[in-house]
Amino acid sequence: MRRLRDDTARLKNKFPNLSDEELREMADDIVKKYKGGEFLQNPRPLWQTLTMQSLLAAGIAGTIDAAAQLFFPRKIEFGHTFVAAGSAGIGTATGQIISIVLLKTQTGNQVVRSISSFLNLGTGMTRSALSGLGGGIITSILMAYGSYAFGYCDIRQASRSAIAGTAGSVAGTAVGFGVPALVAHFATCGTGAAISTLHGAAATNATLAWLGFGTVTNGGLGVAGGAFLLGGYVVAAGIAVSMLVSLGFALYDARERRQYAILLADTYEKKNVWDAIANKKVISHGI
Repeated sequence: MRRLRDDTARLKNKFPNLSDEELREMADDIVKKYKGGEFLQNPRPLWQTLTMQSLLAAGIAGTIDAAAQLFFPRKIEFGHTFVAAGSAGIGTATGQIISIVLLKTQTGNQVVRSISSFLNLGTGMTRSALSGLGGGIITSILMAYGSYAFGYCDIRQASRSAIAGTAGSVAGTAVGFGVPALVAHFATCGTGAAISTLHGAAATNATLAWLGFGTVTNGGLGVAGGAFLLGGYVVAAGIAVSMLVSLGFALYDARERRQYAILLADTYEKKNVWDAIANKKVISHGI
């Protein structure tokens, strides 16, 4: 407990814009990492961490894109894979930068604190959701217009892809906020206490444990399992909404084609075009 208070005091000097509750949450996380041995490793510079995470995201996105191309067209367009990897890498870096800005600036802290207070969520969870939203939108836009720049689609398709991807990112973030908020407001933790009476790290852990079907000692998946399942819900919501938006565009195009065909047929009928075509065929066959 004394070490936690000492860590909180030192963090107060480093992050004067954070509230006491946020500082205690951060100090608690530091103590957990210390006990887990993470601080025995040499810390990496911030730029190196951003680079490694961006490269990891780029590698995963590029691998998935290449595998999808092999499965469907059965050949790899390396330009498209490059666009997918680059978009994911830049989007990941953008999300990390947003997280840093939210943590180290007064305005960012006020935004995070207001949202967390309204939804009764931990500031760390709120910060992660907002940074994920920003990174997802950037990734969607770069992927869409990067494909256009490399000639894989026209500007209309690119704009639609950007809209679908952005809608998916917003939907995923809404689920990332909404599901924990509902749990925090209406559920109870393993001790029987209402989660809405808890704050900070305690509320976050209780919410994630509930999403994980209880603590590990009670046979559930615990906090880590709840976080994993929540991430799955976020991804599923994002993919579903993106597909629905794309389907909406496809249905709109089909409706436009039907209307154009009907209009064209009516125009031909009024101008007796069909008769002219029939007469021309008759003459050409010498009948």
